[in-house]
Amino acid sequence: MKKRLLFLLLFFPFTLQAQLDSTSSRIYFEETFFEDFEYLSIEEETDFIEELSEFYETLEKININDLAPDVAFSILKISDYQYYQLQKYIAENGFLVSVYELASVEGFTVEYVQLLAPYITAVAVDKALKRTFKSLFKHPKHKLLMRYAQVLEKKAGYDKNRTTHYVGTPQQYVFRYNFSASEHITLGFSGKKNAGEEFFKGSQKQGFGFYSVHLQVKKIGILQSVIAGDYRLHFGQGMIMGNGFMNNASGEIRKTGAVLRPVTAMSQSNFLRGIALQLGNYKYNGTLFYGHRFYDGNVVEVEPEQLAFEGAISSTGLYRTEAELKKRNALFNRVYGVHFHANFKPFKVGTQVMRSEFSLPVLPSTKPYQYFDFSGKGLCNISVDYQVLIKHHILFGEFAASSTKGYGILQGAIFKVDPRIKCAALFRHYSKNFAALDGKPYSKNSKLNNETGLLLTSEIILSKKINMTALFDIYQFHWLKYLIDKPIPYIDVSLLFDMALTRNCALLVRYTYKTQNKNFKEEQPYNQILETQQHRLRVVFSYTFLQYLQFKSEISGIYNKNTHKNEDLFGMLVYQDVGINIAKIGLDFKLRLALFDTDTYDERLYAYENDLSYTFTINSYYYRGCKSYFILKWKGNRFEIQGKISRLLFFNKNQISSGLELIDAPHKTEVKVQMVIKL
Repeated sequence: MKKRLLFLLLFFPFTLQAQLDSTSSRIYFEETFFEDFEYLSIEEETDFIEELSEFYETLEKININDLAPDVAFSILKISDYQYYQLQKYIAENGFLVSVYELASVEGFTVEYVQLLAPYITAVAVDKALKRTFKSLFKHPKHKLLMRYAQVLEKKAGYDKNRTTHYVGTPQQYVFRYNFSASEHITLGFSGKKNAGEEFFKGSQKQGFGFYSVHLQVKKIGILQSVIAGDYRLHFGQGMIMGNGFMNNASGEIRKTGAVLRPVTAMSQSNFLRGIALQLGNYKYNGTLFYGHRFYDGNVVEVEPEQLAFEGAISSTGLYRTEAELKKRNALFNRVYGVHFHANFKPFKVGTQVMRSEFSLPVLPSTKPYQYFDFSGKGLCNISVDYQVLIKHHILFGEFAASSTKGYGILQGAIFKVDPRIKCAALFRHYSKNFAALDGKPYSKNSKLNNETGLLLTSEIILSKKINMTALFDIYQFHWLKYLIDKPIPYIDVSLLFDMALTRNCALLVRYTYKTQNKNFKEEQPYNQILETQQHRLRVVFSYTFLQYLQFKSEISGIYNKNTHKNEDLFGMLVYQDVGINIAKIGLDFKLRLALFDTDTYDERLYAYENDLSYTFTINSYYYRGCKSYFILKWKGNRFEIQGKISRLLFFNKNQISSGLELIDAPHKTEVKVQMVIKL
C-alpha cells in the first residue's frame, strides 16, 4: 500500500494547480457540496443532480431592484436582514442606479458587493407599466437543447441470446425546449430515452420513454404564479413538502427556495404533474395545488379480486427489460393541498396541509428494519413553520404531524456574534412512525423518520483571505436500519478552510471525521456491529493564468479504522484539470487525468467533474485505476456545440460492474455530444 501511495504522491507535486472557473464562488460551491452525497438513494441522487443542473441554468444576471425572496436567499445567499434592509432602502430612496450602490445599504460591505457584482445588475422597474395581452409576449426567447450519450463498450444486457436482456439500444437521447416571453410566460417541453430502452417501436412507440411539459404565467398583479404541467413545491423547511438543496458543508442549516417553480425535467425525479396556483404578495400569499405521478413496482393479489402494491414507493424511470416494463406505472398517486404564508417583516409564519392518495393499498414490509415504513392507501400531513428576525439573528423552525400518529420537529438558530463570526444550531427529531413522502428537510436518513440529531456550525472570517467553516453533527437512529441491527449514535465533524491566496489563486482544505456502523458476523450466531472511524482530507488548489489558461489540482485521502477487526483501510484520489478558454472565438477546452487507489469500495472518494452545459456530474472513484476526459465547447451568438469523451480504466479488475451492466473489459468509454440553439 505504501508504494501505491508514494506513486500517487509523486504525481501531485509536478502538477500545475489552478482554478478552472473564473468565479471563485462556483469553485467553492462545487468543491464543498458533495460531501454528503453517499447518504442519498439512487432516486435522491437523480433529483439532487437535476436540482444542481437547474441551479446552474439560473446563473444569469439578477436585477437587484426586482429581487424575489427565493432568488435572494437560495441563489445569492443574501441573509434575511440584508434583504429586509435592501427593500427598506429602495422604498425610501428609489431604485439603485448601480450595483455598487448596494454598499450603501446597511448589512452590505464593499467586499461583499464585489463578490455579488458578477451576478447582479441594477435596472429600474416600471411598476406602473400597463400590461396588455400583446405585451405579455414581448421579447420572446427560445432555447433548444439536444444531447446524445453512449457507452462504447458492449454491456452484457445487449446480448440478445441471454434469457434476460435489454430490449432497446445503448444510445441515450435527451432534448429540452424552453420558451420565455417578457418576464411573465415560460413554456418548457423535454424528453428522454435511456440507454437500453426502445425508441419509436415496441414498448415505446411514442418515442421517448419520458416526457415533461409545463406552462407558467407569473407576476401579474396578485398572481404570483400559475403552472399547468410539471412543477415542484417547497414549504417552510421542507418537513412535509420539500425540494432544493442545502450545502451544510459551507455552514448552511436553513433551507430556502421558491414555494412554487416549474420543471422541464430530464428524468423522472421528484415532481408533481398537474396544476398549481400561487396568489398574493410578499406580505401574504397562498398556494393551491393538485398533482399526480406514477410509481414502479409489483402488483400482487392479497385476496381474491383484491390487489395491492408491494415494494418501495419509488420510480427509477428505467424501462430496459421485460421485468422493468411489467413494473412500470404500477401505482398511481395523487397529491393535493394548500399552503398559506404571512410575512410581518421581522416575523414570518406559514402553514400547510396536504394529502397523498394511492390507487392501491401499499403493503407493509416484512423486514424488521422497515417496520415503521409507510403502508396503507392514504396519508395526511400538516405543518406549521415560522421565522423570527432579531437584529442580525434568526430563529426558525417547523413542526409537522402525519396521519400515522407520528410527528417531526425542526428548530434552528443563526447568531451573528461578530461581523466576522456566525454560529448556528439545528435540532431535529423525527419519530419512528412519522411519515412524509414528499418531505426533504435536513436529515442523515434516506427516509424521513427514526432520527434525532443536533447540528452545530460556525463560520469565521480569519482574515481578508481566509474563511473557516466548522461543523459538528451528532445524531441517532432509534430503530434498526438496513444492515444495522442496533440503534447507535453517530458523529460527523468537519473543518473547512477557504483561502483566496491571490486574485487568481485559491486553496481549499477540508478535514472530515465521522463514525459509521455495519453488521458483521464473527463467532457468535447473531450479527455484531462493526464500528468504523473514518477520516477524510481534501486539498484543492486552483489558479488562473491570463484568463485563458486555468488549472485545478486535488488530492483526497480517506482512512477507515475498523475497531473490532483492527483493520486500517486507505484510499486516495489525485487529479489534474487543465482548461483553455479562448473567448474571442468562443472555444473552451477542458481535460482531466485522475488516479485513484482504494482498498475496498467503502473507501470510495467523490469528485466533481466538468461536463456539458446544464449538467452537474459527481462521480465516485474506488479500487485502483485512472479516469480521464476531454471536453470541447464552441459557442457562437445563437449556437453552441459541445462534446465530451471520457475513459475509466481499472488496473486491478478485468471486468466492470455486474449483471446486465457487466462490461467484459477493464475499461469503460463514454461519448457525449450536445447542441444548444438560442433565438
